[in-house]
Amino acid sequence: MRILLFGKNGQVGRAITPLLLPLGDLACMDYAELDITDSDKLREMLRTLKPDVIVNASAYTNVDLAETEKEPAWKVNAEAPRVMMEELNQWNGALIHYSTDYVFDGSKHKPYVEDDVPNPINEYGRSKLGGEELIREAGGRYLILRTSWVYAEGFKNFVSSILHWAATQEILKVVDDQIGSPTWATMLAEQTAGLLLARQKNLFDFMQEHAGIYHCAGMGAVSRYDFAREVLSLISGSGLKVKATDVIPVRSSDFPSPALRPGYSALDCARFENTFRVTLPAWDVSLFHALPRFQR
Repeated sequence: MRILLFGKNGQVGRAITPLLLPLGDLACMDYAELDITDSDKLREMLRTLKPDVIVNASAYTNVDLAETEKEPAWKVNAEAPRVMMEELNQWNGALIHYSTDYVFDGSKHKPYVEDDVPNPINEYGRSKLGGEELIREAGGRYLILRTSWVYAEGFKNFVSSILHWAATQEILKVVDDQIGSPTWATMLAEQTAGLLLARQKNLFDFMQEHAGIYHCAGMGAVSRYDFAREVLSLISGSGLKVKATDVIPVRSSDFPSPALRPGYSALDCARFENTFRVTLPAWDVSLFHALPRFQR
């Protein structure tokens, strides 16, 4: 099986690379190897490699900057996945593509299911929804995995920021009106690779039958405030130098930003678990296993 990974240097890409290596002939790409916003070059490369499976972990993820950099956000998050799907259809290949909880507006106040109507409130979410829609229009063998609040060691993310602030500040102020499903990139990578490994013999028939959107994230829902408190609780006995003595809940309005964030964007992952016969770990269980890697 020929596998092509886009976004090899991102959080999910770096986590999934060693897991894909045993599954076939793996090629890994990032922007240094190929500018996926150049549709002609992307098509040319795909026609040369003719991968059986593309795992697309590339994304424009700067939520605030996307408000003004709309064109690059849409080219990466929407146009490139469309090209990938269209080209794969020429030789019946398959696409695994990652999307986001930010396709929802946060007004539901209970975990979103795949059939809930998207209504993104920022340009990042709109571009990611555009990618979903263009993949579905192209049709074929695809799995779109929506995830939420991804974090990984070695990258700037919410967990690494909390650890940095805890080491430098006595009082942390964290918003309590944003609720989501924190997702360890390693967990997401393991689930993705597991899909390919478990169905190597009938992968393409399976993906044809089950093509669609699935939610794959840390199980459960938590506010950023309680998420931060859990991080501090887990490191309190680790020997790590911590200056922080308290976490104070604040509102998102206390930290104005160019892009709005949905107040509630937790994901219901029952369809993923039932379809692929897996059990996803709770968000706090993943955090427990992830934190030691942040402290190395």
